[in-house]
Amino acid sequence: MESSTDLSKPHNLFIACHPLIGEPLAAEVKDLGFAVSGQIATGVETRGSIEDTYSLNLQLTTANRVLLELFQFKANKLQDLYDHIHKYHWDALLRNSEILSIHSVVRNDTIRDNRVVNLK
Repeated sequence: MESSTDLSKPHNLFIACHPLIGEPLAAEVKDLGFAVSGQIATGVETRGSIEDTYSLNLQLTTANRVLLELFQFKANKLQDLYDHIHKYHWDALLRNSEILSIHSVVRNDTIRDNRVVNLK
C-alpha cells in the first residue's frame, strides 16, 4: 500500500461529474491550469495538493466533487479492505474533534451493496 499523509504534496485527484459532462469538465480543469491525465464520461483525473482540492471544489462549475486519493491497494475480500484501511495513519490527518465522512465506490462482483464497506 503506497500512501502519503503529507497533503501539501501532489496526489491523484478524481473530479466527479454528471454523466456525459466529462468533456466540458476537462476543459474547465485545463483552463484552471491543471493537466488532465485521464477522462471518462463521469469524471476527470488530475494531480494536486489538498489546497488544490479545496480550490477546485470552489471554482469548478461542472463538477460534483473533487476526491483526493490517500492510498490505493488491491483487496480480494472485504476483510482485506478493512485491514488496509486500519493500517493508514489517520491520526496524522485528523484531530479528535474533527468529523470524517466516508464515501466509497466498490467494483467487485462479490459485493452487492456498496454501503457494506462503510460499516466497520
